[in-house]
Amino acid sequence: MDVSITAALILKNEERCIKRCLDSISNVFDEIVIVDTGSTDKTLKLIEGFNGVKIKLFNLVWRGSFSDARNFAISKSTSEYVFFIDGDEYLSTSRQGILEELNKKKTF
Repeated sequence: MDVSITAALILKNEERCIKRCLDSISNVFDEIVIVDTGSTDKTLKLIEGFNGVKIKLFNLVWRGSFSDARNFAISKSTSEYVFFIDGDEYLSTSRQGILEELNKKKTF
């Protein structure tokens, strides 16, 4: 079964940890949708350094609604499933582990 999964991140000023996060997900997901809500540090520069990774970077003005940013990220995804992860988190499982969890839940 070939299931497509997008990793989605909503960020602002995550230069401290965005590299670790992207390193952990870059080979796991079909695409990475990043919604930046106004970073003023080096976050965007660090993201640009990920050559060859299927990253779609969008800027969105923060209007005080996390759900707006989340829905925007979902609208930019082209996959069947969207996996949200914060910029200060990292993934410690494989694509196969994620697919096994989806299969247990019988959501598709």
